[in-house]
Amino acid sequence: MNTTGAIIRSIRTSKGLSQEYIANELGLQQAAYSNIENNKTDVTISRLREIARLLEVNVYDLINIDNEVFSHQPSNNYQLLGKGYEVSVTIKLNDPAKESELLKIVGLK
Repeated sequence: MNTTGAIIRSIRTSKGLSQEYIANELGLQQAAYSNIENNKTDVTISRLREIARLLEVNVYDLINIDNEVFSHQPSNNYQLLGKGYEVSVTIKLNDPAKESELLKIVGLK
């Protein structure tokens, strides 16, 4: 199953970046960042934005919508792998006004 963490890991490794480098840039311990890639921790939208910026991709590229999963290629192109994969992304909004911002980030508005 391709999850958000697996997609992040795939892009990170294709760019030759270490977990330690990304963790340091995010101000995290390497173990805490590893938990993101292993889907052991919830990831906020702001954290996804930071990761996307470091990986030089769009936030949309890090998540799976409508069971379509993209595989990052080193040339910065994405290849549709197909349907049938499931990714669970938990987004907790404390402010309902953030809904519009979230929909823009994931390309649904």
